[in-house]
Amino acid sequence: MKKISGYKHIQSSLSILILFSATFFGEVVSANLTCASQFAPKSEKTKELKKDYTRVYKFLGANKSQNGTMFSIWAPNAKSVDVLVEKNDSTFEKHVLTKDEAQGVWSADVKGLDTATNFEYKFRIVDAHGKTQFRNDPLARFIVRDKDSGIWNSVAWDPASYVWKTKNFVPPKKLRIMEVNPRTRVPGKPDINFRELAHHLVPILKESSNNAVSLMPITHHNVVESWGYQPGAIFAVNYRHGTPDDLKYLIDYLHQYGIAVFFDQNVGHASKDWDTGLGGLDGTQLYFPEAAHLGEHRDWGTYIYNYARNEVKDFLISSGKYWPEEFRIDGFRVDGVTSMLYRDYSRSQEEKDLIWREFGTNKNHDAVEFLKNLNLEVKKSFPNFITIAEESSGWPGVTKPVKDGGLGFDYMWGMGAMHHMRQFLGAAPEHRNLFELVAPDAWSEKFIYYVNSHDETAHGKRRFIEQINGASGSSKKFDVARVVTTWMYAMRGAPMLFQGDEIADVRGWNHNLDVQEHLKQFDPHKKFQKFVHDLGFLHEKEPAFGRLDEGSMKVLNVDNKNQVLAIARIGENSKDNLVIILNFGDQTIPTYKIPVPNKGKWQIIFDSDAKFYGGNGVITSVNSKSSGGMNLFPDTAMINNLPEFSTLILKVTE
Repeated sequence: MKKISGYKHIQSSLSILILFSATFFGEVVSANLTCASQFAPKSEKTKELKKDYTRVYKFLGANKSQNGTMFSIWAPNAKSVDVLVEKNDSTFEKHVLTKDEAQGVWSADVKGLDTATNFEYKFRIVDAHGKTQFRNDPLARFIVRDKDSGIWNSVAWDPASYVWKTKNFVPPKKLRIMEVNPRTRVPGKPDINFRELAHHLVPILKESSNNAVSLMPITHHNVVESWGYQPGAIFAVNYRHGTPDDLKYLIDYLHQYGIAVFFDQNVGHASKDWDTGLGGLDGTQLYFPEAAHLGEHRDWGTYIYNYARNEVKDFLISSGKYWPEEFRIDGFRVDGVTSMLYRDYSRSQEEKDLIWREFGTNKNHDAVEFLKNLNLEVKKSFPNFITIAEESSGWPGVTKPVKDGGLGFDYMWGMGAMHHMRQFLGAAPEHRNLFELVAPDAWSEKFIYYVNSHDETAHGKRRFIEQINGASGSSKKFDVARVVTTWMYAMRGAPMLFQGDEIADVRGWNHNLDVQEHLKQFDPHKKFQKFVHDLGFLHEKEPAFGRLDEGSMKVLNVDNKNQVLAIARIGENSKDNLVIILNFGDQTIPTYKIPVPNKGKWQIIFDSDAKFYGGNGVITSVNSKSSGGMNLFPDTAMINNLPEFSTLILKVTE
């Protein structure tokens, strides 16, 4: 095994981790769904150690010990386990691990071996069938690939080697998120280092008034075409963009500018890659159900975790704590939640029938309880941490607290709202129904509103700006795009742009197509960028956008004939109320009467039709002295010249 060029001799300040013995999880399988730490053996030895089983990275893997490095791996069915450690002369030495029979954990404390040297290592396992396997550490903090042999090796890393500049960062209350794929964000630099990416991102996020970035998976994955959604090691940093310290630098740097950092977390499915994955680790499917109809996603070519097994739950919950504890991540989006909630997700009819016969339901109650525990455990340790679910089935209470019967997420992707908007834009005006654009507000959930994402723009699909019926390919598409973007910011939730949306990039996305940043030199894209900046600035400034509770948004008027939608965002005080008028129609309306939530002199504080945003600059005014209410609202205002394809935001002024 060869050394890692550039990673050796890194100066670091070491922190001494407590030396743990090999005692590990509780009972191998349990139907009880509470936290597995309660199931540790009741021996005096275990009682003395008081291990936190929701932080298994503290005592599994390669951790600094009092005299060197402690290696530990859970492989209860293995016949023997050694660890092969690199030496300075590019050879390796073998160290035999001993087994704790009660817990199935193999361990060895190798004296004189310092994790700060970032040495490479690998486990050699003689599995239950007598077959010799060379496997990477399931708890590896870093994995690299030898350029000559193509072999992946685990790398020891000192968690205290990075010195943080920021302390006690708290995510902004009013989130404005940009989803980013590190591989394709910077033109011509697919393997950009996290440090350079940080310096590239901050100006973009500031120019678009975004205060949070959601990174597509940054954990190790062997195949770039998987986009990171088939992780081979969920504790290891994607080596293509640098070391763990490089990723910490990115997070630290963004925090200095008030920008929160989220990333996609994959606890719903796992890679089948043999060398860096978990399948057949000790000759059995430790982490996954043995039966293929329960343990595999055939459409995705991935494994499904066994959420009924305590060791697996601890492993996954630990990954949820590892990233905020050691990398100060501010939140994560759990990918594929729908596939976790239903055992028959993407199954053949024969398999669906089998699942119903076995369980009497298609719901995976083990996964449901796991998701609840994941949210409870992570937020117990990190109260400001934000969790987001990708869920599309309409499962009730995704963003309700666990104590109220929910799953405990803070937000869920507004996938239904996104589909409604895309269908709306693709339909002819006479077939559009504005009610669909506000329907999600009837749900008691908190949504992240978006129209483009990595999924919606990939596999030959286009960004929404190129799907607008009657406007695609013309300058009108920018006008409509401004209305759609305002809708995202105006709804009761958090808006999210996909990378490139801030400059109205028109190209779809895949792992080889980067953002067309050169577009911002052209007038329509430059003006759209100013529009996004100002809209985000207004979102931050206005208190009403900060309220996400039920009742903080009201639908004032739905006019399908004229294609005009009016909503109100309700503040804590009536003086903070906002009225947002979204005209999806292609006609300027000379006079237009709308209901308003309270009396006062309503004036325009934001106009997407302004010429400096690329609009027509129609002169518009508001007469708020008209009498006679409408749509159950006692007061009204009259808009003089409501521009086509435009958004007006009104507020009562002194």
